[in-house]
This record gives sequence, structure tokens and C-alpha cells, in this order.
Amino acid sequence: MSPGLFIVGTDQQQGTSLVTLGLLLALQHRGFRVVALKPVELGCRPLGDDGDEGSHRALSRLEYLAGAPPRSPYHRLPPELLLPPVALALLDASALPLSLDAVNPFRYADPPTRDPLTAARLACRPIDLDQIAQNARALQEGADLLLVEGTGGPAAPLADARVQLDLIEHLALPVVLVVASEPGAVSRCLLTIETLKTRRLPLAGVVLNRTRSVLCHEEADYPLLIESFAGDVVLGFLPYFDETERADHAHLARRFSVHLHLDRLLSPRP
Repeated sequence: MSPGLFIVGTDQQQGTSLVTLGLLLALQHRGFRVVALKPVELGCRPLGDDGDEGSHRALSRLEYLAGAPPRSPYHRLPPELLLPPVALALLDASALPLSLDAVNPFRYADPPTRDPLTAARLACRPIDLDQIAQNARALQEGADLLLVEGTGGPAAPLADARVQLDLIEHLALPVVLVVASEPGAVSRCLLTIETLKTRRLPLAGVVLNRTRSVLCHEEADYPLLIESFAGDVVLGFLPYFDETERADHAHLARRFSVHLHLDRLLSPRP
């Protein structure tokens, strides 16, 4: 088994958090000791924020449509006073006892529509790729497989002259590419695959992820179109999951086992 996988989307809002959580649950169901690392998380809430989850999702959607505010009023809060919802969900799903700082070393209050480098600069807390690599190695020691969830797309800036592709290269992990099943999916997917090839970064496979409840007829063509240009890379096509389904860990584990070729994902690629 590969020591780890790096889950990244072609851009923001592709569904990497859902895919990381689903893979963690499905592989744990098979008996593997799996840990997840969310190196950088934006959109963290201040400790003691008791706003309901629906309000936070609505605000995130508004920021996505209208643009992020100049800065979060909490952008200077220290990490110990911030709650990273994605990392906490991964921590809660993990069967292994882990600390939040081990799973999520860099967290910021600025919205996820902002790039990580800008959020880090506003907070005066730079992202350290060496620290992320150190956390990854420590997590790998106690597990069969490490899942690393990226933030934003492959070229998302993380530090001075360093983008997410540099982090992937630094960790030396094969990539699981998550593509939202919507217009432009095939083009974005093929362009990202070409970028990975240029950087000589291995591709473990592509996961198509439905982000809308209404199915468009063109979506059925996406896997065939992608593989006609990129070869046998599609691991599966995930259905749309509503909020109730996302919160049901047993349901996610079953559905991911059905809709994704997990054996191919875990097999060494030539």
C-alpha cells in the first residue's frame, strides 16, 4: 500500500473535504488504520462561536458569490482560539487518537474563498511546508495510510514562491484529483492532469463528484471523455450527498465503497 495520498481539487469548491472524509471512513471500514492531515484550513470559527451550521453555510455561499470581505474580524486570533470544521470532522471520524495540531497545523479565520498565502500574511502566521512534512511523517508512523487534503487548487499559493504543487512534491504523495461534475469539468480535469505530468507528480486517479442534486445528461459523458484523453484514470463517480447523508458515517463508508474503485486506488501504479 502507498504510504499516503494527496487529495486536491481542480480548484475551490470541488468537494475535497467530502472525498477525504469518505475515503477515511470507507478504508477504516475495510480494517485499515487511516489518518488524515488537513495542513491548511481557512474559514475557521472563533472558539465559543455558537452560530448554527446552516447560517455558516449560507454565509460561506454568500462570500463565494459576492466575494470575500477585505479581512475577517478574527484574522489575528491565535490558532488555539480557532475551530477548523473540516479538520475536526476528520479528527472525529478517525479511529486513532490524534491531536488537533497534528491534523491541522495551520488554520485561519479568513474565508475559504481567499487564497491561503493572503490569509497567512493577514494573520502574520506563515505556512511552513517543512512543518507540514514533519506532521505527515509523524502521522504515517502510526497508520497504514495517510490522507492529505489540500486547500484550493494545485496552484493555490501557500508561501512565498511556493504553491500547492510544491507541497505535493515535498510530501512525495500520489494525487487523487477531485473534479466537481459541472460544466467545464472535463477541460479543468485534463488541464490539471497535464500540469501534474509536467511536474512529474504521480496521479492515483480522478474522482468525479456531483455537487448538485439535479443530474444533467452531459455528466454521463464525463468519465469517457476524460479517459479518452488521459487513459484509465477515473476511480469513480460519486452521487450527490445531502447534509443528512454527509453526517452519516456508516452511510458514507458504504457508498464510497460502492462508487469508487478502492482496490485500484490502493494498488501501486506503474
